[in-house]
Amino acid sequence: MRSLIIRINSDYLGITSSVLCLIHCLALPIIFIFTGYAGLNKTHILGIGVDYIFAILALVAAVYTARHAHLPYIKFSLIIGWLLFISGILLEEYGSWHYLMHFGSATLIFSHYHNIRTCNRIHCDNEH
Repeated sequence: MRSLIIRINSDYLGITSSVLCLIHCLALPIIFIFTGYAGLNKTHILGIGVDYIFAILALVAAVYTARHAHLPYIKFSLIIGWLLFISGILLEEYGSWHYLMHFGSATLIFSHYHNIRTCNRIHCDNEH
């Protein structure tokens, strides 16, 4: 039962951090435009890259969920989602590559959600 709670919590951590990251990534440029900071990089305003905090949270959630996921394509999509996400962070200064963060976040959200649904459908709590 404890394993089920941790697994589902890792899915919820992954979904929450990915949704917050998407909100952060989509809302921050709008806030900068309205407040007059459009010419500044968001890292200059925030001091540290909040994206890296989201990346660490997403990695922890993705690794734990992937280790316990029952379906191979969920494991694969978690890995691909995180790689897209971190690639977008690392390449965000180079043109449109920052959109990889958005695709990665969306992939992580879908993967964690699908893992929760799959686990509920096959009754994971009876297996551990």
